[in-house]
Parts: sequence; structure tokens; C-alpha cells
Amino acid sequence: MAEVRLLKNIESKTYKDFVEDLFISKNKQVRWRGKLLGFYIKSKHGLIFVAPRYRKKHYFRIFEGYGFNKQFLLHLAQIGVWQIWIKEQDTGRILKAKPITWLKKGIEFHSAKTEDEQLVLRERDFDKIYP
Repeated sequence: MAEVRLLKNIESKTYKDFVEDLFISKNKQVRWRGKLLGFYIKSKHGLIFVAPRYRKKHYFRIFEGYGFNKQFLLHLAQIGVWQIWIKEQDTGRILKAKPITWLKKGIEFHSAKTEDEQLVLRERDFDKIYP
């Protein structure tokens, strides 16, 4: 029902306004198809998408990395997100990569559980890992 309302209003909005309605709430949380993915923060270099994750739950062991919906990654690149940070809640580590790194080096993966195509970035392909 919400998608129908958004589609009716799309003609009266700019792309940026439409995207903000879809992905950003008042507190800058990012939701994709009803699921909370993370949040945006501003830095001196540009917009950063931070995704809190639990390594035990979200880490793709078969690929040794983390995945995101391919369409969502394309969206992040299109709106000019500077970096994507994976904040491992259970280890305290932060893995950083630019959207272009995900799009160039990500491994395509299609799960039988979901209809979405994912891009999995191997841990060794992240731009930086702290600590």
C-alpha cells in the first residue's frame, strides 16, 4: 500500500526527494523493504553508510565477507555515498569500503531464501579494516 502511494507521488518529486522518502527517515536510518540496514552519517569527505552487523549472524563464511543487495549498492553509489562501513557489533571491528569497490570486486550471489541478488565483498577486498 505504501509503495502505491509513493508511486503516485513520484512525478511530483525530484529523484533525491523520492530516494529520501524511500531510504531515509528523520533520524537518518536506512530501511530496505522494511528492514533496518543501517544509517547515514556525514563526514568531511562525504556521506557514509554505517551498517551494524553481527559477525556470527551476517558474515558469509563461504565467501569470507559481507553482502548487500546489489540494487541497494547501486543506489548508494548513485546518491554519492563516499564509504560503506560494516560495524561488527560482536567484535568491535569496522570494515570500510567505497561503493565502487563493492561493485567492482563484489561476488554475485543469489540465495534460494531471497529473490534479491547480493554482492559479497570478501574481507581481504575491503579498503580498510580497524582495528
